Amino acid sequence: MWKQSMRLIFHTNVRWLSKGNLLGPLYELREEVALFLEIEQNEYLATFNSEEVGLSLAYLVDIFEALNVLNRQLQGKNTTIIAHSDAIRAFIGKLQVWKRRILKKNISSFPRLNEILNEGSFSDSPKTEIKDHLKGLENEFQPYFPRIGERMFVFSLARNPLSPEVDDVTEDLQEQFRELKFNSVAKDYFTSLDL
Repeated sequence: MWKQSMRLIFHTNVRWLSKGNLLGPLYELREEVALFLEIEQNEYLATFNSEEVGLSLAYLVDIFEALNVLNRQLQGKNTTIIAHSDAIRAFIGKLQVWKRRILKKNISSFPRLNEILNEGSFSDSPKTEIKDHLKGLENEFQPYFPRIGERMFVFSLARNPLSPEVDDVTEDLQEQFRELKFNSVAKDYFTSLDL
């Protein structure tokens, strides 16, 4: 027989996308969780009710939501490396916009954090920590996608191989490219195809 003091521990290996999705309900139920911790006389009640945890939780919900959107953009049967590149470059651009806004003391990019700060229940916002985290996140992306800007020419060739100028192509391919560029049949055929 089980004793009342024994508890069964469940282990679930959860993907990071799901972990990000779990933060939203925790944020929405934060008052109920605090009440539960109080009833249970749990040692983590004071920590959970602290300003630092409240602000961090709100920020993490917002940033994981943005990461989850990016993750969904990178999935699917009909996605291409070009679409992936566009999504990643857009996300890195968002990180830069968010950093600039934070420097101007504008946190509107983070709706839950903005909401919790507008409630007035916290004395100060962690703008420096957020700016540092966003910079760190941007730095984390750079090693994985180091030459994404350099690849844009190759991607533009894949999107429309007839759009670049002849001088933009390497010299050993310029003659062949000139023939292709002025080939009306090839142009018609290319416009009828999907990417």
